[in-house]
Amino acid sequence: MTDDSDNVVAIFSQFQDITERRTQRKELERHREVIESASNTIITIDESNVVQSVNPAVEETFGYSPAELTGEPLTKLMSDAVAERHRSGFEEYLRSGEKTLDWGYTEFEAQHRDGSPIPVGVTFGEVAYEEERWFVGILRDISGERAQKQELEWTNAVFSTLLDTLPVGIIAESEDREVLAVNDRMLELFDFPGSPAETVGSDCEEIAEAVSEQFEDPEAFVDRINEIVTADIAVHEETLDLANGRTFVRTHEPIELPDGKGHLWTYRDITEQRAYESRLAALSEMAQELIQAESRQEIAEIGVEAARDVLGLEANAIHLVDDDRSALVPVAGTDSLFDLIGEPPTFTADDSIAWRVFEDNDALAVDDTHDDPDIYNPDSPLRSELHLPLGSTGSPSPPPRPPTRSTRKTSYWARSWPAAS
Repeated sequence: MTDDSDNVVAIFSQFQDITERRTQRKELERHREVIESASNTIITIDESNVVQSVNPAVEETFGYSPAELTGEPLTKLMSDAVAERHRSGFEEYLRSGEKTLDWGYTEFEAQHRDGSPIPVGVTFGEVAYEEERWFVGILRDISGERAQKQELEWTNAVFSTLLDTLPVGIIAESEDREVLAVNDRMLELFDFPGSPAETVGSDCEEIAEAVSEQFEDPEAFVDRINEIVTADIAVHEETLDLANGRTFVRTHEPIELPDGKGHLWTYRDITEQRAYESRLAALSEMAQELIQAESRQEIAEIGVEAARDVLGLEANAIHLVDDDRSALVPVAGTDSLFDLIGEPPTFTADDSIAWRVFEDNDALAVDDTHDDPDIYNPDSPLRSELHLPLGSTGSPSPPPRPPTRSTRKTSYWARSWPAAS
């Protein structure tokens, strides 16, 4: 303040605390830095749907620079169809305050500068700025997630198909013994009730207890499973004997799941395989015996044993043509055949199915011998027969060219007798 002579007589000072303003400015700068460095696109629009600000991430996602989008309508990032829905929904919200979609998160097809579609996930928010309503959107490109989701869906579809079509029983369980997946074959093997969908979520320990009675040693079956799970070890082709005579093999593999460890089990019924292997072993043994055989009688005995053990024909016999070629004489037969009919008969010309097969030199299966006019004994308890002519060398299959009767001097004739029906 000055006097009339312009001399300073007093000084007035005004002080203002700008600490809060500086703090706000610093916070604003930090927020701006975060927005500028964010990998997601952050866009601010006004009530007119015009872009007021956008961060640099928009260029990588949409192909526009921030300067190119600022002042432009937000619909520039949308196809015509999506833009129309956006305008309609935005206008409805401004008018009534009613949201037509989830602002917390929604997905839609945005549009790149080159016109290609971009799937994005969006979160919306509204802020008041200098008595104006502004809206902030955070947009994230979810193309990679969509691709991963599709790949996962494809993988799940393939896994489901394999699970349904593989000829082995499969069950996967979590670390806490909960069923994660199981196929129909698994339920069929153990005659377990319900469908795979109904079984998922069940307790594997309870399932093991429920099916254990099917095994020769139920307690050992359950204990072994618990031992494998506790030790978390791989097991390959472990043999399991069932009480009904069937044989299973079991395989276990520890697996890594997104939320921990798990267990993958497979079970396979090898009962038929075992029977096949047994037949092969019998054939091998028969071949060795045939090599060492010294007479037709010995060979015939080996033949009926092979028909019984390999082919499962419990009642069977081998007949040889006599020197006069007037009769088929039994030379060997199984005990089951003798139990059924006693001593096998000798067949002569024109009195039996057997002689007809011998002359034709063709194998013949007769479903009901009582319907055949050449039946030897109408009172026979045998109802079905299989006849197999043997070549002159004693081979159990006819030679490529059937020899004439004059050359088949040592022909063998085999007859297999199924049990009476």
